[in-house]
Amino acid sequence: MPGEVLNLFDCYIPPMSADDRKVLSILRGHDRSNPIARTELAELVGISGREIQDVVRRLIMDYGQLIGSSTDARNPGYYMIADIKEADKVCHSLRRRALKILVRVAKIRKISVRELLEQMKMELNLDE
Repeated sequence: MPGEVLNLFDCYIPPMSADDRKVLSILRGHDRSNPIARTELAELVGISGREIQDVVRRLIMDYGQLIGSSTDARNPGYYMIADIKEADKVCHSLRRRALKILVRVAKIRKISVRELLEQMKMELNLDE
């Protein structure tokens, strides 16, 4: 908009930590057919499994890396999403998991999923 001042801090992206870079480097060698288990990744990087989860979350949320996860008992782990078709599959899986969780929350709260979504909408200020 005319006269609007761009706040450079709104788009600041922090530099990657050494652990972030190492995890990303390792993940780049893994695709959907060859995911790397969190425990193996933790051993290679030298941090805990919980820290691996935090790093992966940061790589996705802060740095826009396309990282998927397989919950297949025979071949679980993280991998780099290769293409749009694979991204669609990952998004579909995440949406199904999210909906199942919302249904459980609604059951516990003894409200409808619609009511729960309205509450969440207010919490997130999505009306704006």
